This record gives sequence, structure tokens and C-alpha cells, in this order.
Amino acid sequence: MPEDPERKSAKRSFTEAMGLFGGASREAAAGRPETPPLSVSEFTGLLRDTLDSLGTHRVAGEVSNFGEKGGHWYFTLKDAEANLPCVMWRDKARGVAFDMRDGVSVVATGEPSFYPKFGKAQMYVSDLRLKGEGSLQERLKALIEQLRGLGYLDAARKRPLPGFPTRIAVVTSRDSAAEADVIRTARMRFPGVGLLLVDVRVQGDLAAPQVAKAITLLDRNAARLAIDCILVARGGGSLEDLWCFNEELVARAIRRCPVPVVSAVGHEIDFTIADFAADLR
Repeated sequence: MPEDPERKSAKRSFTEAMGLFGGASREAAAGRPETPPLSVSEFTGLLRDTLDSLGTHRVAGEVSNFGEKGGHWYFTLKDAEANLPCVMWRDKARGVAFDMRDGVSVVATGEPSFYPKFGKAQMYVSDLRLKGEGSLQERLKALIEQLRGLGYLDAARKRPLPGFPTRIAVVTSRDSAAEADVIRTARMRFPGVGLLLVDVRVQGDLAAPQVAKAITLLDRNAARLAIDCILVARGGGSLEDLWCFNEELVARAIRRCPVPVVSAVGHEIDFTIADFAADLR
């Protein structure tokens, strides 16, 4: 009686498996010499070639263990079940438009490879973006068009700045880098000007209402406080970090304020709706 094909296949698979787990190999059983073992260098070279052949991929995850050396970035992308070591060379890192730090969620574009010297697989990242930044960019464009339609961004409505202000109200977060920069620059360039520091949040859900309220209260009390200009300031950050300065209520407060408003938000490459609504960026 002929042997059942499935049983015959199972026996063959079992025999092959025994060869993998210490049983006699097929070559030895046939009297042929075994293939010489690969050296560590040869085998890790195979791993590198295999990973290199995978090409470019986009990977989403959370940044951890971020460090910088000589301008090069070293970090790990992680999720709940895995970790992926990453490297981003200096020339690529310079093009990242947000503050890189542990805990941010990003989408990394790059190529995997294997580093034989340390026996380590890693991803060489060529582009890094905040996760969800694309949708925020679309939302920002829509808000700009909406506020332009309301006239909040009209260049004709911008007010002239005083040539020599006597007292400037600075709306920013207390003890922040932005506050320190404003004080240092004022003392260096125009030591005679007075500064009135107004402490507000500049990031998070409560930031936009606080910034708008501060501008409105300064407007109502400008004569009593003897201010002739308002400076809204914060340091650089991601689009998400700066989002409170893209809110309609902040743009509305800036445009309705008869006291000239200057926006000093973010780095030079950062733009917010507050920049467009203010009398000067």
C-alpha cells in the first residue's frame, strides 16, 4: 500500500529538522564533506547585505535615549514591544525643524543596516518629522485662509511702532529662555527702555487663552501702565509646541489691540499666525 503523501512529507521535514538540531546532516549521511563554517566577519557581512537590500522605509515611534556627538544624533525609536537604534548624521540633523528630545513621537525615514564592529542592527535616518505634523500643517493652512477672510491678517491694518518706546510689556513665560533673551537684548541695545514682564503659559491647552487675556488686559490698562508696545515672545519648538500662537483668539486679541504688538515667537524658521497678525514679526 503506497505511503500517504502528507505523512511522507512530514517524515521528510522531520528528518531535515533533525539535521538542524544536532542530527547527522544530509551531506554527512551521503558521505560528502560539510560546508566550511563562515567566519564572524563573513556572517555579519551577510546580515549587513540583507538589511541593506531592504531599502528605504518610514518608521513611526517614540524617541528615547537621545544623544548628540559632534553634531550627529543617536537615539532609539520605540513602541510597546520593540526598540530600534537609530543614527542621523550631522548634515541631515541640521534640517530637522523641531526640538529633538526624548518622548516626542516621530516618523523617521531611513535605511536599515548592520554595524559588524558592534554586532548591532540600526537605522540610518535621512528625514525626521513629528508624527501628525502633516495634519497640523493642513489645519494651519485652513486657519490662515479663515483669518485672512476675517481681515485679521491684512497688511493695511498694521499699526506703526513707536520710534523710541519708553515701556514695553513682554508677554512670555517667567524664567524662560525667551524672557532672558529679551532682557539681555534690551539692556544691550536700548538700556533706557522699561520692561513690564507678564507671565503666561506659552505651550499647552491653557496657553492660548492666557496669551489672549494678557494682551486684552494690557490694551485696557495701557495708559495706566504707561506701555506703548507689546512684545509676545517664546523660544523655538515644533509646530505642536507653538500651536497656541496659531489660535484664532490670539490673532483676534492682537488685531483688536490698539497698542502695537510685536511677535517674537520661535526660531527664524518658525512661522505662526501670531506673526502674520502682529504689526511686526
